Amino acid sequence: MGWSIDPDPRTARGAPFFRPIRVRPAARLGWIYGKGGKFDEAVATIASNIVSLLDWANGVGDLHAVANTPLDDALEVVDSSEVELFGFDAAGKENFYNGGGSFGIGWSRRLDLEERSRLRALMLGLPNGVPARCHMPGFGLRFGWPRELYVSICFRCNNIYVDRAMVTFDASSAQARQLRAFLQSCAPLNYKSQE
Repeated sequence: MGWSIDPDPRTARGAPFFRPIRVRPAARLGWIYGKGGKFDEAVATIASNIVSLLDWANGVGDLHAVANTPLDDALEVVDSSEVELFGFDAAGKENFYNGGGSFGIGWSRRLDLEERSRLRALMLGLPNGVPARCHMPGFGLRFGWPRELYVSICFRCNNIYVDRAMVTFDASSAQARQLRAFLQSCAPLNYKSQE
């Protein structure tokens, strides 16, 4: 069963730019890509997220529940007791591998407890953005042991690879600028990111 979104002005709570909506089943949506299956699941998920976003805009609910990305999900379950930060350099003798590619390692260092906490806070809930088609990260992270999670962050391209999944973010947002400044503060003094 699919879903359609139907405005219901009777439930409007006076939000200046958002109006609550009522979601109702719509069996006719199936004809676009066939009946049932992944299309209907995707439409239902989108409709649910729109309802949650509009509820949040009207003072009900939590926006973080709408904005979960593969990065947020991974950070929730990954072992953060050991985090290694990498700076990439094309001349590096060892490589860092994830879904974004293979990157030469110029330097690396382990983060202490305070740095790990700050990193996690800055990475959770990064605002979404429009990605470029490239991925030329300046920094990478390895979380956990023995199950490792490899993350590469490209502030130029507005994307992050979490193992093999690409996540987009707005590199110009205040949170992303704080993340970049934090990562740069953890780097050796002479390190200049390729970005």
